[in-house]
Amino acid sequence: MSRKNRKYGKSGIYHIIIRGNDKQNIFYDENDRFHLLNRLSKYARELNIQVFAYCLMNNHVHMLIGNGNFGMSKFMLKLNTSYSMYFNRKYERCGHLFQGRYLSETIEDTVSFKEVIRYIFYNPVKAWHQDFTTYKWCSYKHFLSDKESIFNNFLDKQTVLNIFESKNSFINFNKLYSTDIFMEYENKPLINDERGLILIKKLLKINNISSIKKYDSKILKNKLSLLRRNGLPVNQISRLTGISRHIILLS
Repeated sequence: MSRKNRKYGKSGIYHIIIRGNDKQNIFYDENDRFHLLNRLSKYARELNIQVFAYCLMNNHVHMLIGNGNFGMSKFMLKLNTSYSMYFNRKYERCGHLFQGRYLSETIEDTVSFKEVIRYIFYNPVKAWHQDFTTYKWCSYKHFLSDKESIFNNFLDKQTVLNIFESKNSFINFNKLYSTDIFMEYENKPLINDERGLILIKKLLKINNISSIKKYDSKILKNKLSLLRRNGLPVNQISRLTGISRHIILLS
């Protein structure tokens, strides 16, 4: 099956996600994160890519970039290839580090621009309940400092602050709890079937997996919802319990 053509917008501004293959970690220590930021800085300058925001998680990275219509593909190719070579060499591994192509979505207006920045900043909050204002690997706090470092020497801070109109406006907007919905990548580890069975029995307090089919529809819906909230994918729940995906999706 041929892959879909990437969608380009008029603004040249894109929310981008790069993901570890099979949700594996792409950073094991601080030096790994420093290396990616160093490459990000190098290729952004080299290819005249604006970087408005970023957040480095354990197994994926969010970025908001500009001027992407003229160099995004080359920029991402250089960044991913360079970092993959570094990572594989350091950890004596081979094969793909990243899962497929990078993900991208176009950002075409000022409202979406502000909201996607806040959305990117909130990743540590959603994943670990960690305050994004102090998270070291998120670009938020670097907008509040004039000190140049590897963390911010490639950020187009002026464009961002101009769009927010002032530093105070930037702070106040981002402190509002984010309910924005943009392109997502769940920061959850894969659960194999053996662990999945154990988890289902533990969460539902049952000894036999077939017991789940004895619940009435209302209780079953609540039980399936509980499994999904604890990280079990729909396909895996269906496979392990024999309950149809349609029923699980309604829970």
